[in-house]
Amino acid sequence: MSESSKAPRLDPLAVRRQLRGEGLRARHSLSQNFLADPDVLQAILDLAAPEPGRRILEVGPGLGILTGGLLDGGATVTAVELDRRLADRLAGLRPRRSNAGRSG
Repeated sequence: MSESSKAPRLDPLAVRRQLRGEGLRARHSLSQNFLADPDVLQAILDLAAPEPGRRILEVGPGLGILTGGLLDGGATVTAVELDRRLADRLAGLRPRRSNAGRSG
């Protein structure tokens, strides 16, 4: 895997920096929490077992960290995000690979 294609390091500080850099923050009214632990990400991916042909509904994809892992595993992901800013951001990140939706 080339250096440029490696996933960025996932840690709480990097997630906070990304949120701050994009002018985003957790909205308590939506009970938002952002995935920032690589062990938790891997545990979820292990349980979800994404593979080609598997369809997965992700509710509250946030920054798309889990979404990316599911897509990389070959799954078809429908992501539903209530926060309009995050939904627009997610749709812009993976326009051809995800089915990012906004509800509400």
